[in-house]
Amino acid sequence: MTFRYIVLLATLLSGCLNLNDGAPPPPPDVNPLGRATSSFAQTLYDELAAKQVGAIYSPFSAHAVLSLTYMGARGTTAGEMKSALQLSNVQDPHATYRVLITSLNSALNIKLLTANGMWIHPDFQVLQQFKDDAATNYFAKAENIEFAAQGGPEAPINEWVANKTENKIKDLLPPGTLTPDTSIVLVNTIFFNSTWKKQFLEYNTKRVNFYKANGKTAPVELMNQVDDLDVKESALENSDLLRIPFTNERFSFYVLLPKSASGLEAVEKKFIGNNFDVNGLFAGLTRRRVDVSLPKFNLTATMKLNEALKKLGMSEAFSSSANFSGISNSSIMISDVIQKAVIEVRETGTVAAAATAVIAVRTSAVIQRETPFVFKADHPFIFWIRDDTTGTVLFQGKFADPAVKEININTVRIKYGAHQEGRASIFNITFLTIGKEPDKNLELPFMNMILGFVVIL
Repeated sequence: MTFRYIVLLATLLSGCLNLNDGAPPPPPDVNPLGRATSSFAQTLYDELAAKQVGAIYSPFSAHAVLSLTYMGARGTTAGEMKSALQLSNVQDPHATYRVLITSLNSALNIKLLTANGMWIHPDFQVLQQFKDDAATNYFAKAENIEFAAQGGPEAPINEWVANKTENKIKDLLPPGTLTPDTSIVLVNTIFFNSTWKKQFLEYNTKRVNFYKANGKTAPVELMNQVDDLDVKESALENSDLLRIPFTNERFSFYVLLPKSASGLEAVEKKFIGNNFDVNGLFAGLTRRRVDVSLPKFNLTATMKLNEALKKLGMSEAFSSSANFSGISNSSIMISDVIQKAVIEVRETGTVAAAATAVIAVRTSAVIQRETPFVFKADHPFIFWIRDDTTGTVLFQGKFADPAVKEININTVRIKYGAHQEGRASIFNITFLTIGKEPDKNLELPFMNMILGFVVIL
């Protein structure tokens, strides 16, 4: 059977005198979408990270590209995707994504850019309405796949991704990824680069033991400083939550640290299930004098998201019954969703980037003089990078063992360890593949880059 591939790399009441006639409607409220991405991040954590030694992924990038794909879903497929993406309480998710993307890209005192692109086979017919809505809501410009391009058809897309991520993600699509059967490629990228509001001093960084959940130890470089920070004692299952602000205090690095080295498992059991209010976790912090110690670390993970998304209820999208008739009159389905992410944290701050591609086929404060609250992250913890204004979780992960270099989770690889050199950074790549029937012999190449996040449909 021959496949054609698609690559998809996010009422006013007038008065009696009608004084508001002709006035544009107000922009949609972004906060419900932010809460949706936060809940989506947590459900992914349940499926991807809870049983692993470590994890890093970008809920925002995955959610954005899946929402763009959801815009073309219809019937039961759309209903399942809406539920999996936690969009039931978002009145118009696509128009809201336009507001969120604009808001993120206009943030001050931080390098933050998210972008979307769309590449189409010259002979493949995508509905004009989908292209128009993708441009309006996700700022995705439609271009032709250049099969005659020097370096292959992947080269122009890779160049675009590298440009959007300041060359942190290169060769997103390796040679041979796109063939004459490829129909459409949708790509989402996000780049994040910020220093801490108060940087850690390098001379305070010490090499100490990190206490793993199994009672063993591994060496780690532990940064330290005393500062006035927001903290929530016993936020969840005898664990403390700390907020470390970036220079633009709209964005924060959160750490949930159990009081004991073996306490993370109890926290994760509390996470599992849809009844846990992850958005409430970030509420109720108070300003305290904190003696904070945080490891310099890096994490790299590559994982296939197919089964996780199916467990979230998004099963029809992966079957021959999938209905994406809002994208094309041709029948398509999702066959693979793969994500790669990297984070590096050091004294100066954090850099993060992500790129998401979807591929489908067609068939026929004041200093307080008090004893500092001690927050010493020398044992396993969970972390988030969050937009506190909208509640959007940009990145989430777990650090549990600085000695481990690579983990395989079904075709999933997670590499992580103590930070060596370079600025803190996160880079993700996720791939999704869509087809009418999955090709059991189709092997998708993993991106062996240190930096990147990709989704292929």
